Amino acid sequence: MAALFALTTQAVLAQMPGPAQPRISAAMTKLFGDVAAFSAKAEMRMKTKSGGDSMTLFMDFALLDGKVRTDIDMSQTKSKDMPAEAGAMMKQMGMDKMVNIVRPDQKTLLMIFPGLRAYTEMPLPKEDIEVSESKVKVQKEKLGQETIEGHPCEKSKVTMTSEKGRKHEALIWQATDLKDFPIQMEMVEDGSTTVMLYRDIKLAKPEAQLFEAPAGFSKHASMQSMMQGAMMRMMGGGDK
Repeated sequence: MAALFALTTQAVLAQMPGPAQPRISAAMTKLFGDVAAFSAKAEMRMKTKSGGDSMTLFMDFALLDGKVRTDIDMSQTKSKDMPAEAGAMMKQMGMDKMVNIVRPDQKTLLMIFPGLRAYTEMPLPKEDIEVSESKVKVQKEKLGQETIEGHPCEKSKVTMTSEKGRKHEALIWQATDLKDFPIQMEMVEDGSTTVMLYRDIKLAKPEAQLFEAPAGFSKHASMQSMMQGAMMRMMGGGDK
């Protein structure tokens, strides 16, 4: 069990936001353009250099004035690096459900595990802070029309340049029957390609409370501390 926990811990940590890990970056949120608020089901795929999928995450996605919330069922995550038993183990640990809240206005990222009634807070990467706080120049080059999930889309290449000259390039597919909402986007960051696909899109404001730390949850100093608490609880050495 200890060996399996160690493997599961590595698998869980591999999904955590970091320099080369999947995350919703500030540059990616800029691709929504004038869309300031919406909610949707989202599929996030990380692609290898050869073009295959290395990991797929399914999530509930919400955006409100630059703030982002993702609700992820980790047991449904598909990853070539995750042990087959990891999903069941994460559920037993109370870590199968994970919520990420990105707050550019507070320069923080909240990672919440409802099953543990616990969360931790970490600073946003400096690059994300720079993009969110600066005026970004956006250039768009139309590439043609394609159909995504049954929606007629205008495919474009987008180049975003920050005030400090940092550039981000992406492909977006804007659904012409959904007020040009970018139903799919593809971006290369830190050498990894991320593809986001949105379904069941609702162009209405999510509740502001969804982007706050949940009341009554324990705050941990780090992700490692929270996982140690989960292990103790699972092994019967902590509070139920």
